[in-house]
Amino acid sequence: QNSPIPQYQADAKRAKSYEGWYHTFILGALAMFHGGDYQVVSNRETGNGRPDVCIIPVNQKIDTCIIFEFKLAKSESHNEMRKSAKDGLNQIVDKNYRSNTASHIQAIVEIAIAFYKKSTFISAQLLQREKVESSISHTWKVVSLAESG
Repeated sequence: QNSPIPQYQADAKRAKSYEGWYHTFILGALAMFHGGDYQVVSNRETGNGRPDVCIIPVNQKIDTCIIFEFKLAKSESHNEMRKSAKDGLNQIVDKNYRSNTASHIQAIVEIAIAFYKKSTFISAQLLQREKVESSISHTWKVVSLAESG
């Protein structure tokens, strides 16, 4: 679906946990990227699940996409916030959200944001595409990790 406005698909579980509120807030902030060069999509099925938000370059000259996953932490403690963000990054990998990446994409930024009330913790990783020898398939290599919170 190629909508002129990013779409949000809510579910009862997210709405009850307030994760949906954070999701909608971030989606609104990212909507400015939706247009000629990028498509901002929310909860579109890919791999074995639905990443919260993806910023996908539709301009073939832009080779980096961004995948966001949001998690509601159980408390504001640093360890809990960090664990929730790490769970978000693991979900991106475990549910194979990188699958079906367009062939012109050479880098992916995976970002997990843990929320608790007004606090956030962010974990992110940058991946580069690698061609597997004697195969037409590709793999992804983590080249950088970052966190803040």
